[in-house]
Amino acid sequence: YCTAGTTASGCQALLSASGSPSATAASGFVLAAQAVEGSKDGLFFFGTSGRQANPWGNGTSYQCVVPPVVRTPTLAGTGTVGACDGSFALDLNALWCPTCPKPAKNPGVGALVQAQLWYRDPQSTSNQTTSLSDALEFTVEP
Repeated sequence: YCTAGTTASGCQALLSASGSPSATAASGFVLAAQAVEGSKDGLFFFGTSGRQANPWGNGTSYQCVVPPVVRTPTLAGTGTVGACDGSFALDLNALWCPTCPKPAKNPGVGALVQAQLWYRDPQSTSNQTTSLSDALEFTVEP
């Protein structure tokens, strides 16, 4: 859901997911982003307060996740500067399971979660130097 912003290089980052989001599994739910501005750092963020489409500054991006949001650790950019060949992937189960590095980030069994990618776009002509992807919604299983 929601619309990805267009970066200074014409990139529109798109999210996908594979596996099953689980409140207890130590791995197995990968959130991924493709067509990201190359060689720019980013992070995923998520929340459980619903969907929105609020403008992100005066550019083309929208913040699609209603605050408050939970941020994942920053991920190093891949790809080529000025190209749309960057990508990110993060196993959310491995982040938030009860014995994993950030158990407090676990939204809990049955939570309806909205997720999005934030990443750097320093050449943007908007009043933001960052851009946002489209968004995904999923339910956390036991």
